[in-house]
Amino acid sequence: MRETGIVIKNDGNNIDVQMQPSGECGSCGACFINKSKLQVLSVSQQAKVQPGETVEIEVSPAFAIQSAFLIFLLPLLVMIVCYYIFQVYVDLPGLSDVHAGIIGALTGLILSYIGVFLYDRHLLKLKTDRSIRIVRVVKST
Repeated sequence: MRETGIVIKNDGNNIDVQMQPSGECGSCGACFINKSKLQVLSVSQQAKVQPGETVEIEVSPAFAIQSAFLIFLLPLLVMIVCYYIFQVYVDLPGLSDVHAGIIGALTGLILSYIGVFLYDRHLLKLKTDRSIRIVRVVKST
């Protein structure tokens, strides 16, 4: 996936790029980007770009697939496993096995999204993601 943005800072090792996410970027959901606001993306790369230049950014396909798995498939799998565990192994007084399974599925869904949220925050703190890179300068200042 490729996006364009404007370089706002280049300190040699990290480049901050301000971008307005397109519809494709906003619908992905991989970065929890609010597509109505300008976003600042920190790219760990050494490149000869100057503030004010418009650049093209590429997100590696492996990162996009990993993000899709974390956001869409992992919560579904956790929900199914928790449904089974609560239905078969957990005895909740006053509830049938089906109702216990439903409570387990909802619990699993909530916990998986909390886990995805915390993992996203962890990645933001690292700021060493090499899966996003500047491909080329679109327009110089």
